[in-house]
Amino acid sequence: MASYATLIRNGTGIAASSLGQNQQIREVDESKHGSLGGTRCRLVVFDADGTLTQVTSIWQYVHRKLGTWSEGRVSSRKYWRGEISYDEWATLDAMAWRGRGVNEIIEIVESVPYVEGAKHTFSVLRNMGMKIAVASAGLSLLVDRIVRDLGADLAVANQLIVEDGILTGDVKVNVSLRNKCQVIRDISSGLRVGLNECVVVGDYSFDFPKDAGLKLAFNPKDQAAEKLAHIIVRSGNLEDILKYISW
Repeated sequence: MASYATLIRNGTGIAASSLGQNQQIREVDESKHGSLGGTRCRLVVFDADGTLTQVTSIWQYVHRKLGTWSEGRVSSRKYWRGEISYDEWATLDAMAWRGRGVNEIIEIVESVPYVEGAKHTFSVLRNMGMKIAVASAGLSLLVDRIVRDLGADLAVANQLIVEDGILTGDVKVNVSLRNKCQVIRDISSGLRVGLNECVVVGDYSFDFPKDAGLKLAFNPKDQAAEKLAHIIVRSGNLEDILKYISW
């Protein structure tokens, strides 16, 4: 995947959803529903891990596949205890994979399943004339695949550094949990769409800029996300968000 500055283009825990394919429960806060206030929605920004895919963390997924999760668990705990920064956390993860062939990582990434309805949802949004973006604190290798398979106008994620087909142990952090909301604002600005015309779809609180036009939590994983969201959709099928997006 290209660096953050060159990402504008036309087509960058392991836990599958516990909801059955036919189980669809929606919770809508009608007092906040429609915060776009009649303004046309022009951009939808998706989180990747746990929103577009059935894997809640691509970092953890790769660790488990490579047998390095014992190292990854230690650095994860250090981050959540506030002992290291996100950049340091990402670097420790990347260092655990140093010397691996990038094709081995790509093969793992290719095995990540999408949530049901992801491809159709993107197709419907494109047919509605929406711009689509993906912002992920995960890996660009996965987001590149999402762009290729589903289609998006812009994508931003974190890039493992590769030399001669081998991971160096370095990583370019474009999206952290701390700066993700700013990244979404930059995406909106780069695509010349007001943030008030933007729908953000994610599952954690750090996915949602407070000033986004419509914050849609898809199977939210924390209470803070539920509080921030205008709409909560609990479903095994991403298509169930479409009824809340107008243009």
